[in-house]
This record gives sequence, C-alpha cells and structure tokens, in this order.
Amino acid sequence: ELNSPEVVEAMTTFQRWVSDGLIDKDAADDSNFLSKESPISWVGHWMYVPYSEAVGDDLVVLPLPDFGTGSKTGMGSWAWAMTSAAEDPDAAWAVIEFLMSPEIITDITTVNGAPPGTQTALAQSEYYAEGGPLELFAEQLRAAPDVAVPRPVTPAYPTITQVMRATIDDIIQGADVQQTLDDAVAEIDADVEANEGYPPPSS
Repeated sequence: ELNSPEVVEAMTTFQRWVSDGLIDKDAADDSNFLSKESPISWVGHWMYVPYSEAVGDDLVVLPLPDFGTGSKTGMGSWAWAMTSAAEDPDAAWAVIEFLMSPEIITDITTVNGAPPGTQTALAQSEYYAEGGPLELFAEQLRAAPDVAVPRPVTPAYPTITQVMRATIDDIIQGADVQQTLDDAVAEIDADVEANEGYPPPSS
C-alpha cells in the first residue's frame, strides 16, 4: 500500500537526501545537470536524446536505487484499443495493425523516445537493442514484474498521478512523510469511491 511502512521508509530516505543537500529541492529545471553542476538527474528515457546532445559521452544511464526489494522501474504507456461498439471493426483493426507494425512503432518511438512495444521493433532500435545506450530499459522490461513494475491499470490513473506529484513535492519540502502518504491514500480512495469503483461501461 502507498502508506505502508516500507513506502514511508523509502520516502523518508528520499527526504533525508534533500535535507543532506544531495537533492536541490529548489531546482526549477535540469539546468544544473546540463551545466554539470549536479552529477545525477532522475528522469526518464524521453530525456536521453537532449541529454546526450548536451553532455555527450559523459552521460551514463543508471538503474534506480535498491530500497530493499531490488531496483525497480515503472512500466506502461499509452495503448491502442477498439471498442466493441465500433461501427466498422475491420477498419478499426486495420488501423491497429498498421500502428503495431515494426516500421510505425519505430517511427513513433523515435519521436517520443519510448521503448518500442514489440520485441521485433525493440531489436531494430538504435537505442534499445543489444549494445544500445538505452539497453538497460529493455533488460528491465524483460525482468517484469520483478524489476519493471506495471502502472495501475485504472481510470483513476490521472488522479493517482496528480496526487503523487503533489505528495512527492510536499515530502521534498519537508512535510511529515506518514501524514502526507496517509492523505494521498485518502484522496485517491475518495476519487475511486466517488466514481463507484470505476465499473466497466455497460454493454
């Protein structure tokens, strides 16, 4: 659970990094990293290209710290789906087949920086294939769910994202960790309850 003792301990460690001066809590952007004043920037794969252009061969991609259960990374992104009420399911499926072709996946992920969503496209990627600079992400995805942990598959995800962003910001600024996480759980639970558990649409 989000406010479990394990999460409290991890976020307390994170907060201690701030108080010890290891994290600049007032940084408005990543200019400190790009100017090489800060040695680490905790971001995602989408920043590799601009970072590599700015930093060059000094850039190294690292796994996240082990907070006690092994290094973890998030997984999951936008997905394509077809409604059962589609007027022309064959046409809708043809669009999905087109979007899922290795060539189109490569085109999309070249633009957005994400790991390709199929093994074929992954193997063809200049970034994520074996020996590529972002191969670590591919290795982590193959180790799911032990390393790559799926995001919650729920319509409440936008609320979860918004609440967690505010929660982490509050913890960085010195708020009580347990209370802040308790409040986050209450806010997320209230959203789910207000939407009656987000039941699937009736057919």
